[in-house]
Amino acid sequence: DILGKHDGKDYAKFTSDTYFIDEEEIKKHNGEDSSTRQKWHEELQIVALERKLSEYEKARVEVYPHIKNVTIEIDGVTFKSICKRCELLLEGFEMKHCVGEYHKKIEWREYVVFSLKKDDFRATLGLDVIQGDFKINQCYGKHNCVVSQEILRVVEKFVEQLNQKKSLVLN
Repeated sequence: DILGKHDGKDYAKFTSDTYFIDEEEIKKHNGEDSSTRQKWHEELQIVALERKLSEYEKARVEVYPHIKNVTIEIDGVTFKSICKRCELLLEGFEMKHCVGEYHKKIEWREYVVFSLKKDDFRATLGLDVIQGDFKINQCYGKHNCVVSQEILRVVEKFVEQLNQKKSLVLN
């Protein structure tokens, strides 16, 4: 399905979660340097934002009632739960990635998202909820940059704590 045009390029739905520009752009995204990937993600974000503007009014008031609004700090890393749809959209826009596409999985109680911060570094943590347990799906910085091993160790510690006491984040 062609969703529209941006800067003269067609944007097509490729999977349920990802929107690609065209085959040439997909090849560039998969094979070129990080600056090309950043530009690709910025273009993708513009298309996603344009598509979501019509949904914004609904998103402003739409909450995920099963997720508590919490901020938890572990070893200098702050984890803030995303418990409103507008927060999810904003996280994707600010971080230049597609986390906003996980709305339905969150609504279906299959996914939970956290915004992470340590000093000036930010990342987004996505957790699958499988048979009541949290499993790390992804943890990326801006433009889907890989996070440090230090951050990953703290993320693993955080997820372990959540699995021991799910009521920290779930209603």
